Amino acid sequence: MRKKILFASSKESIFTQPVAANLKKLGFFVDYFDLSDDFLNNKYFRKLLNQLPVRFKNKINGQFQNKINRNLYTRSEKNKIDYLLVIKGKNIKPKTVRQISAQGIKTINWFPDAMTNWGSIELLASSYNFFFTYDPYILKKLKEEKGLNNCYYLPFAANLDKNASLPNKKDYQYDISFLGSYEPGLYDARVDYLNRLADLDLHIWGNKNWLKTPLAKFYHGWVKDEEIMQIYSRSKIVVNIDQQIPEEKGLNLRPFEATAAGSFLLNDPIKDDIFRLFEDGKEVVVFKDAEDLRNKVRYYLDHEEEREKIARAGFERTKKEHIYQDRLKQMFEIVDSN
Repeated sequence: MRKKILFASSKESIFTQPVAANLKKLGFFVDYFDLSDDFLNNKYFRKLLNQLPVRFKNKINGQFQNKINRNLYTRSEKNKIDYLLVIKGKNIKPKTVRQISAQGIKTINWFPDAMTNWGSIELLASSYNFFFTYDPYILKKLKEEKGLNNCYYLPFAANLDKNASLPNKKDYQYDISFLGSYEPGLYDARVDYLNRLADLDLHIWGNKNWLKTPLAKFYHGWVKDEEIMQIYSRSKIVVNIDQQIPEEKGLNLRPFEATAAGSFLLNDPIKDDIFRLFEDGKEVVVFKDAEDLRNKVRYYLDHEEEREKIARAGFERTKKEHIYQDRLKQMFEIVDSN
């Protein structure tokens, strides 16, 4: 008999489509529950809401949260599911998760945020039967500081099929691409690093805060999720600069996306997982500092054959080990063995 999963995430999440699709590939019956609220997310309503006093704003937000929690519990009870799988789910109350668990349903959270969301992480981790984090440091804190034994490591993944072929690399449009937001104080390293490439063919996509930096002239606007792979596949070099939190070890999504697109990845050295999940110099290339970034960009722009060989190897490594189907298999092997 096919197992039933109530899959809860925001429809805007980049994880929603690939997780839902790969759950179905693995043979699950998937009932999707949208954790976002169209009315609450309406930009005009949000603008009006933000003008209200804090206590009224919190009250309205709380009412919407209560509605989502009631609907989630009702759906889980009505559809007689085997699992609840949540991506992030900061608006799901621990009480709701425990009520669903009490029905005999295995509750799972795959939480995609960093230590900047530690408050939510420590609150939610103890509520679920199984809590998965992409970061070994976060996992260590949950186990050693919080004494939780329901937490596991599960890196991010690429939305790629096992039978995928290397994308055609002949129609390059960009020499150097960077996709990511800029937030003052949080992502200052992105400006520092990319400034060293300011005299080269640099292209940046992300939020509008880039317009407040010296790199504004390279900014192309916000990119839709479905456009990411296309940009990467048309880029000779993709640069990834993660949050500069030295304690953290887990990679963001970019290395998996870039390699899945068949692109050559130049990655910063801040997260140890880049060395665990890929082979530096053969599947990706890691730069040491801003000057090294510049030197390696210029070198690999001039050495196309070497660059393409590394890009092909990165693609094959990701296809072999780092796709959503693999990750979800790993997840349910853990869940079903406990």
